Amino acid sequence: MPRLSSLLIEEFLVPDMMIKIYRWTWSLQFIHSLRDTIPHLTSIRMAFPFDSIKEDSIIEILKSFPLLTTVGFRNSYFGTRALEVMQEHCKFVECLDVSFGNSRGFKGALLQFLQTWTRLREFEADGFVFSLDTPVDDDVPRNPWACTKLEKLVCGFKGTDSMIFQHLSQLPHLTSLTISYPPMNIAPIETTLAWMAKSTNVEYFWFPQVRHVPVERGSILWILEHWPHLKTLHVAGGLVAQKEVVRQWCCEAGRPQLVVEFDRV
Repeated sequence: MPRLSSLLIEEFLVPDMMIKIYRWTWSLQFIHSLRDTIPHLTSIRMAFPFDSIKEDSIIEILKSFPLLTTVGFRNSYFGTRALEVMQEHCKFVECLDVSFGNSRGFKGALLQFLQTWTRLREFEADGFVFSLDTPVDDDVPRNPWACTKLEKLVCGFKGTDSMIFQHLSQLPHLTSLTISYPPMNIAPIETTLAWMAKSTNVEYFWFPQVRHVPVERGSILWILEHWPHLKTLHVAGGLVAQKEVVRQWCCEAGRPQLVVEFDRV
């Protein structure tokens, strides 16, 4: 398949037994044969869980495909060395997924990457929590992210709700936002959502709500007014009984097609 440009490989689990169906160790010979067979590969993603490939193999994969724009190694040993090699050999990377990484001390390297890599459009780091309330995070000084063109973001933050949304205001092009931590109350909007008034292209918003604190009608109306392209509002940990209420608010505001999702926690 010499014209193949995107490669997605998934490793499945038996749901009831949690036994992996297969293990796959990538040899140098296999990686090099893959490079020779599909030289124009621009996207490679290993879907969860794929912890059988070690960092040395990941590094060899990155070296073999310099045209990559999308790199995804979820639940893997993608670490500091792999990130350095990617920046050196894969100059066109726009999408990076390193969620649930197994490498220690990796967050500091990720922070430096975010502070320098302006090309990034999508960044998924579920399982990572970036500190906004300290001047130094993982021995790295907290500076503004350089990737201000981000369209998709998945990660957690440490700090007050106001700090989080003030930080997100630096990313006006977001279309998909998942705040995986901490649980928050998006009201009062004057100190939270109002920071993102310029992020008018948001289509998907996922956040963990403080348990037993209902989403206020004013917050929903603000979202509907300022995010006209929103298609899905997903609240994790909210009150399940509010689901129909929020839907009714959306209908009354002329947005009946908006998908409202709540998780029971």
